Amino acid sequence: MVRRRSPWRVLLGMLLLVILFTCILMGGALFSVYKSQRGHSPRPQGTADPQSSVLHLAYSPEKKELLQPLIDAFNSKKLQSDDGHCLQVIGETVAPSKMTEGIISGEWQAVSPDSSLWLGIFDREWQKAHGPAAWVVGESYRYAVTPVVLAMWENVADAFGWPKRMISWKDVQQRATQNAKFRWGHPSSTYDASGMLATLAEFYAGAGDTRSLTKQQATDKQTLEYVAQIEHSITYYGEGESVLLQQALARGPDFLDAFVTSEQMVINYNQQRPGGPHLVAVYPAEGTLWLDHPLALLEQPDLTANQRRTFQEFKRFLMSTETQEKVLTAGYRPADLTIPINKAGTPWHDTPWVDALQPQTTLQIPAPGVIEVVRNAWFYTKRQANIFLVVDSSGSMKGKKMERTKDALYSFLGQMPPGQQVGFVQFATEVVTVEPLAPLDENEPILKTDIEDMKADGKTALLDGVEVALDRLRRRHDQERINAIVVMTDGRENNSSTSPRELLREVQQGAAEGTKVIIFAVAFGDDADYDTLRALTEATGGQVREGNIETIQELYQLLSTYF
Repeated sequence: MVRRRSPWRVLLGMLLLVILFTCILMGGALFSVYKSQRGHSPRPQGTADPQSSVLHLAYSPEKKELLQPLIDAFNSKKLQSDDGHCLQVIGETVAPSKMTEGIISGEWQAVSPDSSLWLGIFDREWQKAHGPAAWVVGESYRYAVTPVVLAMWENVADAFGWPKRMISWKDVQQRATQNAKFRWGHPSSTYDASGMLATLAEFYAGAGDTRSLTKQQATDKQTLEYVAQIEHSITYYGEGESVLLQQALARGPDFLDAFVTSEQMVINYNQQRPGGPHLVAVYPAEGTLWLDHPLALLEQPDLTANQRRTFQEFKRFLMSTETQEKVLTAGYRPADLTIPINKAGTPWHDTPWVDALQPQTTLQIPAPGVIEVVRNAWFYTKRQANIFLVVDSSGSMKGKKMERTKDALYSFLGQMPPGQQVGFVQFATEVVTVEPLAPLDENEPILKTDIEDMKADGKTALLDGVEVALDRLRRRHDQERINAIVVMTDGRENNSSTSPRELLREVQQGAAEGTKVIIFAVAFGDDADYDTLRALTEATGGQVREGNIETIQELYQLLSTYF
């Protein structure tokens, strides 16, 4: 007799099969996720779905006034993908030196640094995280270019014989060597593309060449000596173009006499100060290189077809004649070479400050290996520094302020390139600790112990702390190095025996004796003595950086680029 199955048993069996099949599918999916997470960095929370058409773009800060309106104009077109998603670009300003972290974490699908130099760096850092065969930078193209120039105040350029004669790197070096009042500089070659390109131009000039700089040429004794002579005449280095522009706008000719920047920044400054004093773009006689402002797609592991489509449409938009005309109006030279740059209505038309026919000599970007050699050699040809860290440990520094200050000081020491000498002064009611100048590779453990032992208590003898550091630097009478004081405080001067007038007199006497000391200040909190700090820093050619306990570490990192 055939036994019939109960309908309930049949239904239960089918249910078990469904559950088993679902588990198998879920297991396979989880294994796929596990494999993908092992092979790639996880995407941050909140990223779009697999059909996302939103392209997250990181771009260098100096382009914000150009690029953000263009992004808004592109988004207003409301273009759509084939499956109905809106093609959209979301832009964010990020210093190129800080883009790598966001690239590796998958934060962006596209980047636009100021120079293609960074693209190779991004790929090398990606390979460190994902293996030597991996790469992340995909299609790239330039939509705006601008030559690297020496910006000079008009009266300074006149003294060099401008515009009748070309001005060379050697001319600037000789002027700085012969005239103690002449101050010039270029941004750090480690953190800024214009600084690196200026350094490459110096190496080309030292080698007497304009094409295909080699490792042998870059390390030749004669080339290194030539570059060292130029670099040793520099007043200080710095952060980059945006900060240079802000300083020039705020201080005018009281700022540096000359500094490396881009032609576009010279145009930008003169547009904001049409009544003068004017900056002149000097195109070095030996030749120069260009910031090429690339837009690059990042081949992220989860890059969608729609995001790739957004990139292509944004590319078409940027390269359209209408947009390229806006690039021109903003003071950049357009990538579209059919557009004349000196026609009526452009920044090059009927003006002496920039020259559409320059530069006459364009230098060639050398191979990546040569760039790395130049970057390393720069640390040994650049002007070294004597730096005193002068730190407030008064009672107002208790709690998080002191913790963050210690972290910031450790970070500052960690950023210092080889060859620097660093000292330390701690002040509260009086000067508490004085650590003399010494090579950082020798006294770093001592400095870290001093920093760790700091305790917040007492009043604020700010001027006495600065005076001790100034006296130590003056007595050294070191004219070969940058002599600098980096002072940090959150409070108001209330307990010094030294007066502001006496301290300023000492600063002036030191400069007259040939020991120029530059004072930089990091100030945070409503009670910081900004008036006193500005008087000290501006009298020495330095500056005050204002912040809070959340940004103090970043401020110290930025100031480290000046040395």
